[in-house]
Amino acid sequence: MQAKIEIIHVVQVAGTSRKTGNDYDIRNAQCVVRDPDPETGEVQPRIGVLSLPVRYKDLPKGVYRVEFDAAVATNGRIVSEVADIKPWDAAAAGAPVRKVMVEILGVLPRSGFSKKTLKDYSMLFAECIVHKADRDTGLVSLLVGELLVPERFKDIVPGMYAVEFEIAISQDKRIGGRVADMTLQQSAARTAAPASRSPSAAPASAAAVTVPPASVASAGVAAKAGS
Repeated sequence: MQAKIEIIHVVQVAGTSRKTGNDYDIRNAQCVVRDPDPETGEVQPRIGVLSLPVRYKDLPKGVYRVEFDAAVATNGRIVSEVADIKPWDAAAAGAPVRKVMVEILGVLPRSGFSKKTLKDYSMLFAECIVHKADRDTGLVSLLVGELLVPERFKDIVPGMYAVEFEIAISQDKRIGGRVADMTLQQSAARTAAPASRSPSAAPASAAAVTVPPASVASAGVAAKAGS
């Protein structure tokens, strides 16, 4: 999604980290988000703070078009990061949105009781390989992490997906991205027939499905052809 954001003011936060001993220089943009509602088209301005990448640290005030990409945090979670910031152009608002290729290996449910909210929770996490393309060279690097799957995509199956991020504002007013759309590009290969088991046996986990290498699959086809 291409988010329309008005930057009102940029605050510099600099110093030395007590944890790493390294100097840091962070630019936080105080913003007004002016995205239209996808269903009604009505614009409800929202405020938030956007952490600017180093290459945009000297960005002046103005209205911009922001796109998000995928990154992997230190805790292994797949999160969003700013991929591109350009001056807002109404004519370019309908341009193709940036999508990230994500290979989902399996989906694991997690539930429990939150000490923070004092409520039960139930979430789905997809174990993924992110195929991240460099914005300058186009070279693709692979990142491994867990992606929080929105409820509306709870029935996804292993495979390659084109993932689109939309803008989101957290409770602490931090501007980031969340999964807006997941489009299946290619289903994962499955073994031809599962091993027989007794009716009382537990069903196999989706994450335990073995995907045979291409060479093994090809050998199997050749063997059948020669018999």
